[in-house]
Amino acid sequence: MRATWAAWVTSMGVGGFMTYGLFVWTTALYYTHAGILGLLDVSLRYPQSALGRWAKAHKIQDAKLVTGADWFKCLKVVVRNQLTINIPWVCCTSASCTPGRLRACSGGDANVLDVEGKGTTWAATMPSAAQVGKEFLVCALVEELLFYSSHRLFHWGPLYKRFHKIHHEFTAPIGLAATYAHPLEHTLSNLTPVLLGPALFGMHPLSAFVWITLAITTTIHTHSGYELYGWPTARKHDWHHYAFIYQFGVSGVVDKWLGTDGGERYRRYVHRYDERVRMVREGKGTPEEADRADDEDEKLK
Repeated sequence: MRATWAAWVTSMGVGGFMTYGLFVWTTALYYTHAGILGLLDVSLRYPQSALGRWAKAHKIQDAKLVTGADWFKCLKVVVRNQLTINIPWVCCTSASCTPGRLRACSGGDANVLDVEGKGTTWAATMPSAAQVGKEFLVCALVEELLFYSSHRLFHWGPLYKRFHKIHHEFTAPIGLAATYAHPLEHTLSNLTPVLLGPALFGMHPLSAFVWITLAITTTIHTHSGYELYGWPTARKHDWHHYAFIYQFGVSGVVDKWLGTDGGERYRRYVHRYDERVRMVREGKGTPEEADRADDEDEKLK
């Protein structure tokens, strides 16, 4: 793995790896992950199939199906944002990989700079797990604070109607809709919280690679509408799209701290899903019967 990493960085240079390489990788990751989740969404239309039954049992808002027109509309916006916003933003981020910044990050090691001044000698080495973990935590903190504050700001009346309302057209979100947003919101609330950490702190390219990969994967899954074992919970953000309020952050820590987690209403929402799963697994009813067993939250919406 060390040899493969060194070969990638050396052949592309730090700037090339952090622009072209990162864009190609994240784009492929986005559509692969969203595509797999999309197969689950399609299977919901065939509830008698094995995959359809499995998807319905794990879908949080299982009664809402996405139409072909919705998929196409979502795809157009996502592609537009990737081509017109993602590429310039990634190029700006790669500007942090300057010789001076790389020398500072490596403790002034003279071997950091190669003859072309691109810092590939240092970047081609693999950092320790401790370094990757430390830089990951710093970026996670930056993302949590920036996403919470920007997301909550976009829920302010005038900004919501002008910019954020488009994202909430999906009241039962899907993975592909993770970046279905107005260009301004996509820039300030989607990309900036994720990419500002690597840009500000001049992270090692491998740390940035790991962080951005996990951040994108988490964002897509929290929009998936599926609660799957081993993956980040989608309940919080699914509730946000369902109720249009509360759960503004990523991890839920700031929401809990500031009292915007939804309180009792959110707990009833989670209980409704848990009860449906329990009844179905124990053979005590169908998903539809379990939904009807607890409709208090729907009445309060």
